[in-house]
Amino acid sequence: MKKLICAILTLAFASVLFAGCKPADTPAPADTIALLNTCEQTVESLTATDRLGRNVPAIKGTDGEKYVGMFYFLWNGQERSKQTKIYDNTRLMELLGDEFWDGTEILTSPPNQYHYWGEPLFGYYNAQDPFVIRRHLEMITMAGVDFLVFDATNQFTYNQVWQVMFPIMEEFAAQGFAVPKIAFYTNTESDQRVTQLYSQLYSKGLYKDLWFSPNGKPLIICANKAGCSKEIQNFFDFRSSQWPGTPDKEDGFPWIDFNRKQKVYPNGGAKGGSIMSVSVSQHPGWPFSDSVQYKDVSDGTGGTYYNANWGRGYTTEGKNDPSKIDEGANFQEQWNNALEESPSTVFVTGWNEWIAVKFFEDITVTTGVPTRPNIPDRRVFFVDTLNEEFSRDIEPMKGGYGDNYYLQLIQNIRAYKGETGIVSAGQKLTVDVAGSVKQWNEVTSSFRDFVGDAVERNYKDAAEIATYTDTSARNDLSEIRLTYDNDNVYILVSTAEEITKHEAGDLTWMNVLIGVEGSDAPSFEGFQFVVNRTPDGAVTSVEKSLGGYSFETIGQAKCSVQGKYLQLSVPKALLGVGDSFTLKIKATDHVTHPEDIMDYYVSGDSAPIGRLGYTWKV
Repeated sequence: MKKLICAILTLAFASVLFAGCKPADTPAPADTIALLNTCEQTVESLTATDRLGRNVPAIKGTDGEKYVGMFYFLWNGQERSKQTKIYDNTRLMELLGDEFWDGTEILTSPPNQYHYWGEPLFGYYNAQDPFVIRRHLEMITMAGVDFLVFDATNQFTYNQVWQVMFPIMEEFAAQGFAVPKIAFYTNTESDQRVTQLYSQLYSKGLYKDLWFSPNGKPLIICANKAGCSKEIQNFFDFRSSQWPGTPDKEDGFPWIDFNRKQKVYPNGGAKGGSIMSVSVSQHPGWPFSDSVQYKDVSDGTGGTYYNANWGRGYTTEGKNDPSKIDEGANFQEQWNNALEESPSTVFVTGWNEWIAVKFFEDITVTTGVPTRPNIPDRRVFFVDTLNEEFSRDIEPMKGGYGDNYYLQLIQNIRAYKGETGIVSAGQKLTVDVAGSVKQWNEVTSSFRDFVGDAVERNYKDAAEIATYTDTSARNDLSEIRLTYDNDNVYILVSTAEEITKHEAGDLTWMNVLIGVEGSDAPSFEGFQFVVNRTPDGAVTSVEKSLGGYSFETIGQAKCSVQGKYLQLSVPKALLGVGDSFTLKIKATDHVTHPEDIMDYYVSGDSAPIGRLGYTWKV
């Protein structure tokens, strides 16, 4: 009898070990469940509060007759002769002072080389870096961008980049995500570029499911349709390149607009409807650099060259204002105009331009810009981008505006085509978190994450001098499901492969951040609680924020790990919620610097990425 009791107790103890948060070394095969097709719901549920306190609201649908496109640049690291080293204007101007504007062959900032205006969040990356491409596509898809237009205006089609990018887009699309469709913008030798693209891509039927074809044919922007063959003319849905300073075209597709406010082009949009440009900043006083190099010099019209161009902090009423760079005052004014006009298509410039060539030559010869009062024709100049104020990237940067413009983009896309409201949670269900995950087949409140975003990084920088490496990717998060009963909130976190074993002292293993809407309690970026930093068998920690990423334990949650699944039962009393509540949820694994919200874009895996969270309303 004693042996029988001992055997029963041994089996029971083994069962507890299996059901605990720390996986057993050799667990029995775990049950599995299929991922739910909730990618659209996932994107609509996203919410965030940016560094300035501005809120990105969840929505419950979108207007399918409105389109948002965005300029995407493929050129970083692709012209090796002009990108032999990494040159960063922000650092160089601080280091060199007035010498920066010296046109001689100074080694620290030579002419005829691409210079970055600042440092991207992912570093000075090569456009072919698959790690960066994956993160970009995740962020852009989550923003609700419908199509990307690739810059082929400068005599290159960058097929070596899109050949890396397009298979990744197909991979994510196969998971159910509405990845943006693709199109190209040509201008210089436009008919030749279109012919190249037709030969390289379209005539072969490559990546056909990715083509942006709202009228049935793939859309392309071209400045010389007549120069294309009849075959090509019949193949594409053409729009005219609407370059600033050129005569208006009925079907013009503007990538930027030097009018204040922007014009509506009646037939340039996605389905031949109206289109407006929305850009982060504009350079009507070509080039951008004059607004810095000759900031206080009279422009002959009663003003100075500082306001000849419209930087990130520019408004029609207040002109350039450096204090308004972080808030994107110019970008918001452009969006406000678009929201007022409500065209069928908004085209945004842009995501990841980052670089411009440092010229030292006669600008009147090179660009056709006329002689300007009080400044020399032959001078150092950067046409399209110079520094943080006079640049137009939305992609997050290190320091500076951070991710403000990315979240501002999401906020305005939702204002333009989103349907206000939050989809309520599904059914109530009591879950035995030590039991089979098949219980979760009854739960429909699901939030999907991109599988394949958590990959190792190992790729050369844009100058092919250094190599960016990151090995923090560990558990690739794939889905979160949520349900509740009178006493608990139940959480299921799924991963692509079996969850790794927890190592003692690892506080970043399979964490869940929880924010309570309406709470004024201290928080880390809107999340008042973190669950599972210190798992211990069948229970794990529930901690509250003391302000920022400083936490204290307030209780325990029940938990188990079974193969690819982490199950949690969090007492509602610890969260301070009753019968009706709205939570912001985020799962993370192995974020290198968890105290820095910007690192949630870069390292480990986060569902959802970066500062975003999923909204769940009960």
